Amino acid sequence: MGKAVIAYLGQDLFVPCLPPELREYGYRDFYTRCCGLAVPPHEIVYAMNDNYASSIEALAGRTFTVLEVIPHPKAVTDPLLYGSKFFFKLSAKDRPETLYFEYNAKYEHSFPFIVMHYFETQKAAFAGHAFITRGRNWIDSGPMLDIKTGKPVRFPPGEAWSVVDLVIEDRFCTLAVILRNSLGEEVPLPLTNIEKQKWAFSKEDADRYAERFGAETWAKILAGSVAIGMTAEQAELAWGEPESEHETIVEGKAVQQWVYKGNQYLYVEKGKVTGIQN
Repeated sequence: MGKAVIAYLGQDLFVPCLPPELREYGYRDFYTRCCGLAVPPHEIVYAMNDNYASSIEALAGRTFTVLEVIPHPKAVTDPLLYGSKFFFKLSAKDRPETLYFEYNAKYEHSFPFIVMHYFETQKAAFAGHAFITRGRNWIDSGPMLDIKTGKPVRFPPGEAWSVVDLVIEDRFCTLAVILRNSLGEEVPLPLTNIEKQKWAFSKEDADRYAERFGAETWAKILAGSVAIGMTAEQAELAWGEPESEHETIVEGKAVQQWVYKGNQYLYVEKGKVTGIQN
C-alpha cells in the first residue's frame, strides 16, 4: 500500500517470523502507548535486553487489526521529516491488548507485517497456475527437499510444477507458493523469487519464450547457458541482469561488456552475443 497509509485502516496485519540472520535484532517500533518522539525503553513492547526492539517470541505469528492511523504529532510543523510517519493503533486478535506501531511510509520494505487481505487475494490469483523451474536451488547449497517427506527432490531444468497453495512460510518468513511436480513432491517458492525469473518462469511466459526462441535455445536459457549468436534478451534471461555494463574495444570494434560476478563477462555487439568469458 506504500504511501496510501489510510488504506491500512481496518486491515488485519500478520507478524511473520524473522529470517535467522535478523532474529537477534527483533522487531522495532512497537510501543505500549502513542505517540511520543523519544520512547523510553519500558514503553517498548516486550523489550529485548540491551536492544530497543521487541522479541520474536512475543510478536511472531500474531495478528492485529488496525483501529486507527494517527499522523505523527510533528507532521504539521515539520512535514519534511515527519510527514511520512504515522502510528497504527493495533488491537490484538488473540487476547485483549492494544499496541502502537510507528510506520514510515518512505520505508515500505521494512514493514514487518503481511496484510491478510493481500494474502487472500494472492492466494486466489495463484490458484491453478503452473511454473517451469530452472533446476536451480533457491534455498541453500544442499538438495531441494520435499516438504512432506524431507527427502531429496530431483530438480531438472524445464520441469513443470503446479501451484497447490500459498502459505506464510516459516523458513523464509514470507509468502511462498507451494509447488507440486508430477511425482507429488512439494517445495516452497517465495514470491520474491518468482518476480526475478531467476529460478522459475510462469508456464505462460515459458510457452511464449519457447515459441519465440525455439526449443533448443529455450533449453539453453533454462539451463543458464549462453551461446555465441544469442540475442541480448536471450542472454539476459539465461544469466540475469549484469552487475554493470561498459563499452570496450575488441579486435578494433566497440562492443558492450556485460560484467557478472565471478569474473564472468559477455560481449554484446549490435544486440547479439559475440564473446563469452567464464
